[in-house]
Amino acid sequence: MKVNEIFTSIDGEVNKWGQGTLSTFVRFQGCNLACSYCDTQYASDKSWGRSVSPDEIFDAVHGVGCRKVTITGGEPLLQPWSELVSLIMEMVQYSYKISMETNGSVLPPMALSRLEELNFVFDYKLPSSGMEGEMHAEVFPFMREDDYIKFVVRDRVDYMGAVEVLKTKYVRGRVAFSPVYGILSAKQLMQWLISDRLFNVQLNLQLHRVVDVK
Repeated sequence: MKVNEIFTSIDGEVNKWGQGTLSTFVRFQGCNLACSYCDTQYASDKSWGRSVSPDEIFDAVHGVGCRKVTITGGEPLLQPWSELVSLIMEMVQYSYKISMETNGSVLPPMALSRLEELNFVFDYKLPSSGMEGEMHAEVFPFMREDDYIKFVVRDRVDYMGAVEVLKTKYVRGRVAFSPVYGILSAKQLMQWLISDRLFNVQLNLQLHRVVDVK
């Protein structure tokens, strides 16, 4: 497995276990997309990162002592599935609460679909990302009630695109809209949500950026 970094911070994004929760992050190296607003480009190149076994990753996480883990990237689902499943199963055995942030272009392995200890946060890429055509059609049927679909919104065109997706797709899980940091104001996005009566949508702010940590 290719790892970029392992560190402990606050979980700044929406997830089942609570935004702002302290979490140990496992950031995997390599991504199959190139979003225009990507804030982790340093983790995108598949040829970088250090090769680490699932047991070594678990030992590093377990040594911290924080029982919440965030698996992210890059795109974590590009890692060998057998090793990724092995790592997550070991964490589940030790009662870790796990969230996985994934870019919406890769359907997770079914072996992970029924784990209550694992919460998926799927991105849905909108026009400004340049990657909308890469979204996987089976993500929506895969989602569980506690999983999240997150729309990163840069402008009004993105916002209307997200609204259209919600009208035409059956979304079983939770929904969050997140403004592109430094470009669209959270207040403006909130006003659009209120105006369109999207009362089931959560406004997601990247709390780690508010606190100024990674």
